Amino acid sequence: MEEQAAPATPTVDQADRQVSPATLPRFKPFSVLGSTMDAKLKVRSARLQLEAQEKELVRKADYDLRLQVSKLETEAERED
Repeated sequence: MEEQAAPATPTVDQADRQVSPATLPRFKPFSVLGSTMDAKLKVRSARLQLEAQEKELVRKADYDLRLQVSKLETEAERED
């Protein structure tokens, strides 16, 4: 009796072929990390919006002041 040499590559049974390969866990769009990032973006957006509104108020106040000074100077020149 001759011993049969083991093949270099193991054979694969049909049952082994049907097993799905190991994969990464599914992506969860509403994970804690995602909602934390969303919250940070919303806070940043709100801060930027408030800063823009404040700048606009300062610019408008400066414009109104200059306009008032200009009107007063024009009135003063007419009285002379």
